[in-house]
Amino acid sequence: MLKNHTHTEDQPNLERIKSSTSLLEFADNRYTPPSPSEIKQVIDYVGLSSLQLGKELGIKDGRTVRRWKSGDTPMPYAAWRLLLVKAGLVHIETFKNTI
Repeated sequence: MLKNHTHTEDQPNLERIKSSTSLLEFADNRYTPPSPSEIKQVIDYVGLSSLQLGKELGIKDGRTVRRWKSGDTPMPYAAWRLLLVKAGLVHIETFKNTI
């Protein structure tokens, strides 16, 4: 289960990401997928290896996560959103009923 993260001083600061349109809900027409840089910053912030994050997201190895970080493969919205929740950048309660 993904647990919310507590920031420590030696981790990257996420101030630029906090204003990114990649934090918007998928249904919002202003949403943009996260850049590889944003993905890497948030993963580094939560302090997990690619393998650890992959396991928490139900992925059998860390290769997929490394592909997201390098930009070789786009990160699925659901995985990105769970990562944002883990980092404390969005909250589950902010999801709107858009169906």
